[in-house]
Amino acid sequence: MNELRSQLDELGVKIVVKEMEKNGYYVPAWKIIFVNQKLSDEEMKRVIVHEMKHVIDHEDYVALYKNFVAHSKMENEANNFMVNYIINENDGFYNYSQVIETFDIGMGYDINYFK
Repeated sequence: MNELRSQLDELGVKIVVKEMEKNGYYVPAWKIIFVNQKLSDEEMKRVIVHEMKHVIDHEDYVALYKNFVAHSKMENEANNFMVNYIINENDGFYNYSQVIETFDIGMGYDINYFK
């Protein structure tokens, strides 16, 4: 988690953990990632990594979030980034059944995860 905080510090983004209904979200105008305090440490990490993708690649496209297709595409990219980050963090070792269950991925979702 320290590595994530360092990466976000370099990007000028702060993390605020608070009670809320959503798991997390990023506010580009404030450069803050909000994370639900009720999540486990592992869940918080996944939310932060997901939101980090929005920071890195989607910050200039906030207006597109009003478009369902563009919003869905950016959310999918953030989810893929998060799953790959977690897998890479574990040196590429993972139990694909556990990945499917943990991340609620349908079978055949992306062939890259099941080679």
